[in-house]
Amino acid sequence: LKHAHRKAVRRPRPHPPSPHTRLPSPVMANAFAVTAFESKLRAALQRVRLVLDTERAPQLASEVHHRYQDKYVLAECLTNSAVASQVNCLASLGLRAEHLEQLASWAGAGTAVSLCFELQTSCTHDRTETREVESPESRTVEKSAGGRVVAALTSKVTTKVEEHFWKTEGKYHLFATRGVGAVDSDRISLLQRTSGAEMKTSSAEVAPHAGRRTTQQVNISWLVKQLETPGFSPGFKVDRAHTECHTPRRNADVQLAAEHFGELGAWVNRVLSDLSVLFDLQADPALKGQVARDVKACQEAVLIPVLPLLGEASCEPGESQAEPTPSSTEVSAPGVVASLASSRDSAGSRVLAMRDANRLLAEELRALGEQRACLAQSSALPAGDAPGGAGQAAFSMTLEHCRLVGQQWSESLDYIERLLRRQLVAAIGKEVTPADFAQYMGFHNRKVFRAPFAPMPFCFGARRSQHHDPEGTVSLEEQEPESCIFGSVAGAATPVATLVSKCAADAAPDMRFALGASTFVTFRGDRHLHAWLSHRFGSADTTGSGVSLVARARQFSSMIVLVGRIASASCFEPRCAAIVQNRDELSVPLDLATIPTAREFQDAIESLSPEQQDFAKAFRAMQLESTLFGV
Repeated sequence: LKHAHRKAVRRPRPHPPSPHTRLPSPVMANAFAVTAFESKLRAALQRVRLVLDTERAPQLASEVHHRYQDKYVLAECLTNSAVASQVNCLASLGLRAEHLEQLASWAGAGTAVSLCFELQTSCTHDRTETREVESPESRTVEKSAGGRVVAALTSKVTTKVEEHFWKTEGKYHLFATRGVGAVDSDRISLLQRTSGAEMKTSSAEVAPHAGRRTTQQVNISWLVKQLETPGFSPGFKVDRAHTECHTPRRNADVQLAAEHFGELGAWVNRVLSDLSVLFDLQADPALKGQVARDVKACQEAVLIPVLPLLGEASCEPGESQAEPTPSSTEVSAPGVVASLASSRDSAGSRVLAMRDANRLLAEELRALGEQRACLAQSSALPAGDAPGGAGQAAFSMTLEHCRLVGQQWSESLDYIERLLRRQLVAAIGKEVTPADFAQYMGFHNRKVFRAPFAPMPFCFGARRSQHHDPEGTVSLEEQEPESCIFGSVAGAATPVATLVSKCAADAAPDMRFALGASTFVTFRGDRHLHAWLSHRFGSADTTGSGVSLVARARQFSSMIVLVGRIASASCFEPRCAAIVQNRDELSVPLDLATIPTAREFQDAIESLSPEQQDFAKAFRAMQLESTLFGV
C-alpha cells in the first residue's frame, strides 16, 4: 500500500478530460515521423532517378504494394549498402584492397580490429624581431621674428616593438590496428598529414597555443566481418528463425549493426572535435566558420545511397537469379572497393536490383571526389595541408559523410518499423493499448470459459449474512485510459476482471488477527482467492497504474474495512483499517510491484556465491509465501 485515507472521503465522479487538453497520441507522433522522413526521401528520389535508367521507377516503400518478407530483404539491402558506403569512404581516405584483406584475416582469427585517429600539436618559439613604430600624431614648433615664421620644427614619437614569432605544427594520423596495436606489424597506416603555420605575439612568456595529444579509437570488427572475400561484397543477413527476431528492426542482427553505426558516428564526432584544434594553429579567427560552411555545402551535394526504396519485382518467387557478373554489380567503377552482390533472398522481392544499388554507390564516390576537388580549388581556404586548409576540410567532409550514412541507415530502419506499425494500426483502425488488449482478452474469455470459471469483475457486496441486505460494496478498480475499443468512458474507473476460487464459510477454517499482544479477533465468512492478469507492452508501461481499492457504504449502513496480507491459512495481518458508513467512499490507491519470474531469478543469481544464492532463495521463498494481499 502506498497510502490509505484513515478518514472517509467523499469525492465526485471523475469527468472525462476535455478534448482540447489531450496531448498528441503516439499514433500522431508516429505518423509525423513517417511523413517527415518521407519528405526527405522524396528530395533524394529526384536525384536517384537521374542516376538510374529511365525505365527504372523506384518509389517509397509506403507507396509500393509488397509482402512482409520484402521488409526483411529491404532491411538487409539497406545494411549492406551502408556497409559498402562506409568501406568506400574509408577507401577514399587511403584504405586499399590489400589492407581490407589483412583486416579480414585479423577479424577472421577472432582479433578485434579498430580504427584509430591520433592528433598531436605543438607550439615552439622561433625568433624575436624588433621594429620601430611611428606614432600617427606629430608635434610642430614654429619660430618667428618680426612677425614672420622663420623656422618650423616637426617631431614624432617612435616606439620600438618586440615581436615574438612562434612555429605551430599539427599532425594527425589515421590507421587501423589489430588488438591494441602494440607492434608496428599490428598497424596499417591509412592517412597521415602534417600542417604548420606561424603565429605572432607581443610576449614570449605565454605561447599562443598549448600543445596536446589525443587518440580516438573505435572497434570496426563488425564492419570487417560483413565483407565476403573475394570481392568485398557485404553479406549481412537477418536470422529470421531466431527466437528474438520480431520485426525487420527488432532483432539481434540489426541490433549489432545499430551498435556499430552508433559507435562509429560517436567516434566521428570526437575526431571532428579534435580536428577543430588545428584552427588554433593559425591567426585567422574567421577560417573555422568558413570551413564549416564549405564542408556543409559540399556534404549536401553528395548522395547517401541508403534509401528505403522499392520497385518492380526482379523475378517471380521461386525462380533463381543469375549469378552476379562484374557488369551487373559494376565492381569496375572507379574508386569502388566494396559493392553489392545478388542473393537468392532478393528473388521475387521489390527491393532495388543490385546493379541499381551499385550505381548509387558509384555516384556517391563520384560526388565525393568532385566535392573534394572543389574544396581543393576553393580560394577561401588555405591551400594544401595548412591548418584549416583544403586537405583538412576534405578529410572532415568524408568523415562527416560516413557518419551521416550510419544516421540515415538508422532512420531508414526506423522508417520500416514505423511503416509496419502504421499499416497494422490502419488495419485495426486504432492503436492498441494495454487496456484495449485487456478488453480484447475479456471478449475472448467470455467465449472460452464456462460461466462458473470465467473471469469476473472484482466487486462484492458486504453483508452480515445472506439474509441481510448489503451494507456496501468493496471493489478493486482501475482507471480507464483515454483510448478504448469497446466504448468505455475515458477516465472512468471500472472493476478489474479476476479469476476467482470460492470457498464457503463452513468449509474453511476460522481466521483471526491480533489487536494486541494478548487479544485476538476470530472471524469467518466466504473466502474468495483472486488472480489478476495485468497486461502491459514493454518495460515502459507501469503495471497496475491507477489501481485503487474502493469501499462504498450505503445510507444508514456501516462496515469496517481491514487491509493487510494473508500470513497463513488462519492468520491475517492487517496494516490499515477504516470505518466506512452512511454513503462514505473510501479509496485506497495501490502501489503494485512485481517480483522476477523463476527464469529471471535463476539468471540473476547464477553469478552469485553459494551463500548469496541461499540467502536470495530464502528471501524469494518468503516473498512467494507472504505477499498475498488480503481484504
